[in-house]
Amino acid sequence: MSHDAQAVEDHIRETERPRVRALVAADVPAAKL
Repeated sequence: MSHDAQAVEDHIRETERPRVRALVAADVPAAKL
C-alpha cells in the first residue's frame, strides 16, 4: 500500500469514525509496552 493510500484511509477514519480512530490511537502506546 502506498503512503498516499494510507493517508486517505486515515483521513476517512478521522472524518467518519473519530471514536474508532481514538480507540486505535489509545491502543498504540499499549502495544509499545
